[in-house]
Amino acid sequence: MKEQSEKKPGVRQASMEQKRNTILKSACCLFTQNGIDATSMEDISTHAGIGSATLYRYYPTKQLLACACALSYWQELQEQSLPLFETSAYQQSSGLCQLARILDLFPVLYEQHRGFLSFLMDFDCFLKSSSPPATLLADYEGLIFSLKDVAVSAILHGMEDGTIRSSGNAEELYFTIFHCMLSTTQKLALQGNLLPMDGLVDGKRQLTLLITTLINGLKNGKE
Repeated sequence: MKEQSEKKPGVRQASMEQKRNTILKSACCLFTQNGIDATSMEDISTHAGIGSATLYRYYPTKQLLACACALSYWQELQEQSLPLFETSAYQQSSGLCQLARILDLFPVLYEQHRGFLSFLMDFDCFLKSSSPPATLLADYEGLIFSLKDVAVSAILHGMEDGTIRSSGNAEELYFTIFHCMLSTTQKLALQGNLLPMDGLVDGKRQLTLLITTLINGLKNGKE
C-alpha cells in the first residue's frame, strides 16, 4: 500500500503533463490553421477533448496559451538546430563559414516549417495588439536569444579570425541580417506567387542567392 501511495504523485504529475501537452498541441494546430484572434478558448477545449474549466485551469488566458505555443515552436527549432553548431567540424571552421551554416537554416524553415513561419507572423501581430506583460515573454525571449548568441558568436569569431569585415557592431549586424532573412523567408513561404513574375525564380533558390550575397558582402578576402 505504501508503494502504491508513493507512486500516485508521479502518476498524477505524468497525467497532468500529458493533458498540458494535449492542450498545447491543439492550440498550436488551431492557432496555425485559423489564426490566434480567430481561435477561441472553446475551440481549443473542443479540439483537445476536454472541458473549458480544465483548459482554464492549465491556461487561464489565451495570451498565456499563445505564448506557450510560441515557446514550444522555438524549443522544437532549437532542439533541431543547436546540435548542428556543437560539432567539431563547425567549431573548427572560420567565423564566416559558421555564419553561412547558420543562415542555411532559413531554406530549411522555408521547406519544412511553414507552420512555424505562419504562426510566428501571426504571433507578432498578436503581441502588438494584446501587449502581454514582459514577464510572460521572458522564457520566449530567452530561447530566441540562445539562437542569437550562436550567431553573434560566429560573427565575432569571423571578425577575430579575419574572415568577416570588422565594420560595425556584431549584434547590430546580427539583427540586420536575421530580420532580412526571416522576413524574406516568411514572404516566400506564406504569400506565394501573388503575381506571375513572383514564380520566375524558385523560393528556395532566392534564399540561397540571398545567403550567398550576404556572405560575399561580409567576406574580408581572406576566406
